[in-house]
Amino acid sequence: MRDFLDQAGPYFLAALVHAVAAGLLVLAVEWPVRKQSAPEAADAVQATVVDEERVRLEIERIRERETAKRRAEEERAEAARQQREHEERRRKEAEAARLAEEQRRKEAETARAEEERRRQEARTARLAEEQRRKEAETAARRARERQRKELEKARRRNEVEMARRKAEERRRAEQAEAERRKQEEERARRERMAREKQRLEQQREAIFAKAREEYIDAIESRVTSNWRRPTGIPDGLKCRVYVVQDNSGKVLRVEIRQSSGNVAFDRSVEQAVLAASPLPRPRQRAVFDREIVFLFHPRS
Repeated sequence: MRDFLDQAGPYFLAALVHAVAAGLLVLAVEWPVRKQSAPEAADAVQATVVDEERVRLEIERIRERETAKRRAEEERAEAARQQREHEERRRKEAEAARLAEEQRRKEAETARAEEERRRQEARTARLAEEQRRKEAETAARRARERQRKELEKARRRNEVEMARRKAEERRRAEQAEAERRKQEEERARRERMAREKQRLEQQREAIFAKAREEYIDAIESRVTSNWRRPTGIPDGLKCRVYVVQDNSGKVLRVEIRQSSGNVAFDRSVEQAVLAASPLPRPRQRAVFDREIVFLFHPRS
């Protein structure tokens, strides 16, 4: 409210002065007067002009005073604000210094307490070490006495123990020799069994390979008997044939895995395999295989 009055004061005063001057002019015009001469009327007009000039000058002076007053108050307010900020900074700095000092004091107290604790622990450790040393010396004396007595007893037991050890060593040696002979016999037995097993395995593999060879030869013979030589093909052609059969020997699929290079020859072999279905059964069931691969090379 005060700021508003400070800003509006000069304008309000100027309006008031103009209002007073206007009122005086109206009174001068309308006031009942006697007849006046022309010079008196001119003097009245001049006086009114002079009054207006004075009013204007007074208003200017009032404005200047108000402006100076307002500027001074603003400067005082700014100075007061800066003073408050300065005091606030000093207060914060003082508070920070106080907190730092309080922190240093607490740290110093903590350090002193820690140092006291370490000294107390050192004293306790020294007392404990002294106690352990005394107990160790007492235990050492007792141990030396016990050792002396034990040595005496050990000396008496030593002769009996030596005789017992010699007997035990002889018994262990005899037992070790018997165990060695047993292990040698067991190793020889395992070697004989391994050789026999290897011989039987080789024999079984030879029999299986011979039966497999006979089985493949029977299939080749059956296919050869059903093969019809295409006209115009040269001698010496051969191809590798892949055959899939079911458990009864029926041919399910025929493929040429390694071509002879002659399309007619390859097709004639496929037809011969199909014509040979069902394929012959092996004498041994173990050599039967649903998938057969054999080399077909008919003699000329």
